[in-house]
Amino acid sequence: LKLRTLIVVPTIELLYQWRDAVVERLGIAPARVGVVGDGRKEWRPITIITYASAAMPDAPIGGTGLLVCDEAHHLPSPSYSVIPLRSGAPYRLGITATPDRSDGAEGALDRLMGQVVYSRTPQELSDQGHLAKFKERRMYVDMQPEEALRYGVLMTEWKWFVAKNRAMLARGGDFFGELIRRSGSDPAARSAMRAHHQARMIALNAEAKMGVVADLLDKHRKDKVLIFSEYNVLVDRISRDLALPSITYRTAADERKRTLQSFRGGAYSKLVAGRVLNEGVDVPDANVAIVVSGNSTAREHIQRLGRIIRPKASEATLYELVTRHTSEVNAARKRRQSTSTTKSTKSTKSTAEN
Repeated sequence: LKLRTLIVVPTIELLYQWRDAVVERLGIAPARVGVVGDGRKEWRPITIITYASAAMPDAPIGGTGLLVCDEAHHLPSPSYSVIPLRSGAPYRLGITATPDRSDGAEGALDRLMGQVVYSRTPQELSDQGHLAKFKERRMYVDMQPEEALRYGVLMTEWKWFVAKNRAMLARGGDFFGELIRRSGSDPAARSAMRAHHQARMIALNAEAKMGVVADLLDKHRKDKVLIFSEYNVLVDRISRDLALPSITYRTAADERKRTLQSFRGGAYSKLVAGRVLNEGVDVPDANVAIVVSGNSTAREHIQRLGRIIRPKASEATLYELVTRHTSEVNAARKRRQSTSTTKSTKSTKSTAEN
């Protein structure tokens, strides 16, 4: 197209990944590719910029010919939806593992970027040879008696409150939003929210999962393994008890870089991580992933699966550890549907205005 191009990314890490990819894979002269963000303001014919920088009122993004938004599911947020509008770009491309959002605002992508023009599921891409063959295995664990008792007490409190206040909480179609608003002045609402959170923590961090993780690491002692947890408290425990390197949002940038380099180079063959590695970080390839705990979103599941299915000869395996007789069973079922029903690992949207 030979147009002024703006590539928008969510993280600092992706700024430099995209810059290197544009230069190396497209053969673009480095002088024509600039970075805006991380303290830099290099406006060039091809500029890679963070969402935060592009959304600034004084960002000179008008007059863009081609707008590319990586991780485009961020766009419907109030802060970032101004970017496509202010850019004025006649050509727009959005890339995302899945457009689904927890707030249901994904419909705004059609208005901001245009209709979906290309979509594939992970299974389709694997069958076509673009991704590694993979299998997913769900492994169930039981709560210990004291965990089960405590879980039951907490969920009883939660369910009783919801049943008693269902009509009120359904107002406006935002159940949890209404609950959060009410918790500011209602002690019973606060107590119910606390009970729900504590019950979820018991399910996701069940003691039995530690033994399963140890067994799987023994089984895959010669493989490169990534271990994911929803909560950093479990990341810290696995790292400490099993003597494994870990990365969380608390890990300093230089330490995170060294740890990932060690994993990439083979000095480490196992790595434990929290949600910080879900998006925007160039994670070295592995062939086994263990999801100790996660949420129900399709995006998170695909992002974690994506860490192990880059093209290679060997088959990849993703294990999900799920606590029986808890809300985690339903959450696991929802996220598993993503590999067969979510329409893409790289779903693209584009629009051209005449």
